[in-house]
Amino acid sequence: MASQSGVSARGERKDSDWTKKQSALCFRSQRKNEEPHKLSLKCGRGNNGDAKVLETSCSCKAGAGGHCHHMFALLYLLTHWSLLNLGEIPADKTCSNLPQAWSVPRGD
Repeated sequence: MASQSGVSARGERKDSDWTKKQSALCFRSQRKNEEPHKLSLKCGRGNNGDAKVLETSCSCKAGAGGHCHHMFALLYLLTHWSLLNLGEIPADKTCSNLPQAWSVPRGD
C-alpha cells in the first residue's frame, strides 16, 4: 500500500517499524437484525520488508483467534484495493447514481 516515495496512501512513513491498525464491520447476510461483526487488524513490516499481519480479532464465535472467514474477507478486500492502487475506499454505486437503463436494449 506504500508508494515509491516512501509514503503510503494513508500518509504514514514507510520505515522498519511501520504499523497500521484497521477496524471494520462485517454485516450479516442472514440475521440482518443483529449487530455486525467487529473486526480489528494490525499490520506491520516483516524482517524482509514485506507486509505482515501482527494481530487480528473478530467478534464472531470462530474469530476469537482471528482466523475466521470474516477476517479473510477483510484481508482479501484490502489486498484487492491495494492492487488497484486505490487511495480511499470506493463509494458503493446505487441504481440512482447510474443512468436509467429501462429503455436500453439488452442485446439479446
